[in-house]
Amino acid sequence: MSTIIKSLLEQSTGRILLDSAPLTYLNTSVNHNWSGAGLTHMQTTAQGEFTGSWSAFMLTYNLGEPQHYFSLDSVGRRHKKTSRLSILPPKHEAKGGWTGGGQSVNLFIQPAFIERILGKPFCENDFLDGLKIQHGDQFIELLMQALLTDLVAGCPTGPLASESVIAAIVRRLQNEDAYNIIHNAGKSMPHKMIRQAQDYIESRLSEKLHLDEIAASVDLSTRQLSRLFKAHNLCSPYEYVLRRRINRAIEIISTSRQPLENIAIATGFANNKHMTVSFRKIVGKTPSQFRR
Repeated sequence: MSTIIKSLLEQSTGRILLDSAPLTYLNTSVNHNWSGAGLTHMQTTAQGEFTGSWSAFMLTYNLGEPQHYFSLDSVGRRHKKTSRLSILPPKHEAKGGWTGGGQSVNLFIQPAFIERILGKPFCENDFLDGLKIQHGDQFIELLMQALLTDLVAGCPTGPLASESVIAAIVRRLQNEDAYNIIHNAGKSMPHKMIRQAQDYIESRLSEKLHLDEIAASVDLSTRQLSRLFKAHNLCSPYEYVLRRRINRAIEIISTSRQPLENIAIATGFANNKHMTVSFRKIVGKTPSQFRR
């Protein structure tokens, strides 16, 4: 097991015992500056069992068929999984295994990160209803797939996109009246806060931005920040940052002959390839085509 993988597991795991050949880690979030959360994408062997206890909130999404996975009760009896999704609160023991090789995605969310999202102390009871949906929730499964897609692509726009997706997962799991979320979304959110958040983003557009840092700049939780942007900008903070980066890139391309790789770095993209993908999606042309 590499030092990087071991570091991620030590941050998120209380203990884990494997009764199988070593797992193969295909992708992890370790080198992508995620704050308060981590993701592992791994390949399992033909069969194996595990016992684990995590200090983080853990979600597992199995990419293979659910019948290949099982849980173990206190006397060691196997119970086949009926869903690809499993959810485990912090410090709860899990026992299970698999009977066929496949891939899985594991998301670890630290309680402190959840507190920053919700703007209040972490309480497991707030997630009791959310734990019931692990028998099947297409929305969370799609969000887990989105996290994996962004990770495999190298997190081209930095940690902000992934943190926004994780925040959506947390809100989905929380036991809260959905009507109140929508009804109160635009209330008591002054325009001054929007301007302060926009100024913070503008001053750090070339850097890797984190959702909780933007929220802290205006003394809000990440959930309140997302409501604020959607109420006044009709988009998420991530979408706003992405469009501002594209607009900044357009300004530089239109007024200089700087290499596109330099422009990508100056506007917060990982490299020219990642800028090109976002540019084409929003503008309809590549940066090279736009420059002609």
